[in-house]
Amino acid sequence: MSNVRDFGAMGDGIEDDSEAIQHAIDVAGGLIEFPRGDYRITKPIMVELTKVGRVAFRGEGGTAKPIMAGEGPVAFAKERFAAIQSKRPIARTAPTFAS
Repeated sequence: MSNVRDFGAMGDGIEDDSEAIQHAIDVAGGLIEFPRGDYRITKPIMVELTKVGRVAFRGEGGTAKPIMAGEGPVAFAKERFAAIQSKRPIARTAPTFAS
């Protein structure tokens, strides 16, 4: 279990939290917690399933809302099977994570 704030996410709706969220997924994987706040994201978050395994997002202490300030969905799951690579969108719109 990893809290995105421990990786530098601000959750203030102003600062770009993309890199901090991506780092939390890449380093910790598993359950990613988002404390109450608005998380500004400027590029899709990539979940490389072969690298980090299963990942779950959970809002903590109220509502956490991702704000997509760039193109694309909030997140993609990426799998690799031999030479075939597929990208599946996790969310087409910004979901609200509630505890």
